[in-house]
Formats: sequence, structure tokens, C-alpha cells
Amino acid sequence: VRGAGGEVMYFIWVCGIVFASSAGFSLLPAASTMFFGNRNSKLKIGLLYVSQGVGALLQGLLMLGWHVVLKWRGVINIFGLCSLLAFCFSALLHVILQAIDTERMRIFSKFRNQTPHAQ
Repeated sequence: VRGAGGEVMYFIWVCGIVFASSAGFSLLPAASTMFFGNRNSKLKIGLLYVSQGVGALLQGLLMLGWHVVLKWRGVINIFGLCSLLAFCFSALLHVILQAIDTERMRIFSKFRNQTPHAQ
């Protein structure tokens, strides 16, 4: 490893990447259970971990073809754009799920406040 910091900078970057990637293993189950509930949580968490593996494989395959055409700066920009789109999609999904939850709570409170019919 030559230039731009050498072995020391490489070691710092590798440690930082490994430190950041481990957050998914500790935060993903808690976030999944919080957003989607306890029902079938093992299946949902398993699917999320499988999607990470599939995404990593697809990213590697895309990187093989794109770096020839777009050079490395173009590839980095595309993956940055994909991350930005994923963030926007997550924010939109959060707003939609919150609106659905608010509507559901309004309907439940409407039925909860009704008095039973006298028989």
C-alpha cells in the first residue's frame, strides 16, 4: 500500500469499516422488532440478513462491469446516489407507516369509545 498515508492509513480505514459494519448485527434486530413488531420477528430478521448478503454479491458483480466504463469515481458516485435514494425511500416509508398507524389508532379509538348495545 503506497501513497495517501500508506499502511497506517489503510489500517485505520479497515478498522473504521469493520467497526461501522458491526452496527448492523446489533441494531438491525432491535430496529426490525420495533418497526414490524414481534410477530414472526425471526423470519423478518433472517430475510433482512439474507438481503444484505444478496446486496453485497450484486454490488460486487456491478462493480466488476461498471469500473471499466465509469472509472472508479463514477462507481463511487453511483453507490453514493444509491445510498441517498435508499435514505429517501426509508424516510418516505417511515412517513407512510406513521400515517397508517395514526389512522389505525383513530379507528380503534372510535370503536373503543362505543358503548355496547343494551339487550
